[in-house]
Amino acid sequence: MKTPLAIAAATLALGAIPALAPAAAPHGAVAERPTTATHRAAATRLRLVDPARRVRVSIGLRHNTAELRRLAAQTGRPGSKQRYRDIRSVMRAHGARAADIRVVRIWARERGLTAGLGPLRHRMVVSGTASRVGRAFGVRFYHWRDRSGRTYIAPLRHLRVPGAIAGPATSVGGLTHGPTGRPVTSAPAVSGPPATALAHPRYAPGTSPCATKQYVEGIGMTPFGLATQYGFDQVGSGASYPAQTIAVFEIDQIAAQADVAAFQGCRFGAGAAPVNVSTINLPGAQLSNSGAALASGANGEAQLDTQLIAALAPAGASVVVVNASGAEGNGYLDALERIAALPNLSVVSISYGPDEVCAYEDDDCMATGSMQQADTVIQAAAIAGVNIFVSSGDQGSQGPPANLCTDAYPAYGLPGQANVNWPASNPAVIAVGGTMWSDIVRTPQTEKAWWQEWPASCPMAGGGGQSELYDRPPWQAAAGAGIPGNGRLVPDLSLLAGDPMYVTLQNGKAVGVVGTSASAPLMAAATARLNAESLAAGEGPLGFIGQSLYSITASAPGAFTDLTTGTNDRFGTGCCTARAGFDMVFGIGTPNFGNRGASSWLSLIAD
Repeated sequence: MKTPLAIAAATLALGAIPALAPAAAPHGAVAERPTTATHRAAATRLRLVDPARRVRVSIGLRHNTAELRRLAAQTGRPGSKQRYRDIRSVMRAHGARAADIRVVRIWARERGLTAGLGPLRHRMVVSGTASRVGRAFGVRFYHWRDRSGRTYIAPLRHLRVPGAIAGPATSVGGLTHGPTGRPVTSAPAVSGPPATALAHPRYAPGTSPCATKQYVEGIGMTPFGLATQYGFDQVGSGASYPAQTIAVFEIDQIAAQADVAAFQGCRFGAGAAPVNVSTINLPGAQLSNSGAALASGANGEAQLDTQLIAALAPAGASVVVVNASGAEGNGYLDALERIAALPNLSVVSISYGPDEVCAYEDDDCMATGSMQQADTVIQAAAIAGVNIFVSSGDQGSQGPPANLCTDAYPAYGLPGQANVNWPASNPAVIAVGGTMWSDIVRTPQTEKAWWQEWPASCPMAGGGGQSELYDRPPWQAAAGAGIPGNGRLVPDLSLLAGDPMYVTLQNGKAVGVVGTSASAPLMAAATARLNAESLAAGEGPLGFIGQSLYSITASAPGAFTDLTTGTNDRFGTGCCTARAGFDMVFGIGTPNFGNRGASSWLSLIAD
């Protein structure tokens, strides 16, 4: 196997958290179990934080969670109607009450803190000096250093909602302030031909070799090749479509504009003219896209996501990269809220997320309160008809021996325990797993479980398993029959993640990349192309397709290819092996858009 640039799902450290409960939780909600303080054993306490240093916390507000759960469970059912125009309209109808907002404002003001209402009316952002915030929550903040050498801020114990605002306030998140988002693994890039061999300004749109070749020898599949292999090269390939926005979620990573512009030479068909690509950098986000950073793989995730989606987006689409701060405890939530405000939002691609349980080294995971607050935004997105595609992760079913991957914890989870990544485990998203091909270019393609021995200390495979936080949604009941337990199953479907790799440009050179961080944006782009066809037909956006994908497998044989070869159990955790029908390696299989054509796929989703 070639040595790739491994683009893996990134670990996000967005709070010092309690461990999370294995008990079933309501659809779309995170359960919680008693406080632990494992970060004290996994990291070194350094010193007290300067009392004058300002910190920011996020206090979740009581809102109509029951109605949001009900609406999210209905979304995408045959015959269901989309009731809300966008995410903000969902939250305007079901967000916090004015009286509860007032209670938290007064509480904060009495303690010398400032409190601002979040844009979706489901949280208050409270800030102040470390001494005042500490007094308000009854803690003191310390500097810590984890085993990888990174530093962060956290209290000795996890914070809880103060009794004075219990009721109006439901959760507290974003309390760790330190370096957080990072790729789990990276490797030297496969050096390839210079950019001129792949795309060059002298080529008119659609005439670059990249737009006509399926495979670049020794590097990987082109966007045209990927679309052709999965049968959506003729879907959404027209010259003009109504506007839609595709959001790309990043943490401390941005793509080099020159590479993104050059890679748009890979666009093909009548709609080969470049689409608009823009970036929104949230406060504190790292902005480096220097050659050195790209060579190290530091910004490789953004290069992959942005280039692939920009090359495959339908005409008329806008690609917006929202780059969050990994050093800000509320960074993940801040990014989701900013994405929610984008006009004409239809599709979101996310290739970041922590291990769901994250109890091994909880200083490097997302705070339970932050997850709860983010889940509200994710639910609202599904209700508003926005499809969020999330990489299932590159750690297989996770849980390696304690002496492996020591610098990658907690991305791989507890030693010897199978678990899955969040937010891929949230039922309101579509989790995308990974395959590898048995041949370079073949139709139909023979696919099997992605399994990679490199790097030796942290071998990779497509993520999969059963959630310990979320109940199994009704639309997975039949597909998951025979799988013990009641948790949501991951992934929902799969596409290429391993060999023969994906072509991208890095510093003007063509390189190959792998990972479910590639399969998720690929499915996002394919869905945006389907959405373009629906908009052009005057039918409006597709709406959330999570439930429809499962009904398609039952009603339209051939729309998905059932894969039965391989396993993602890298470390003997007992999960998961492919089988006939749904499994926790591939989900329902790989989509075969060409088997039905655009009009048939649209009708399948609508029925």
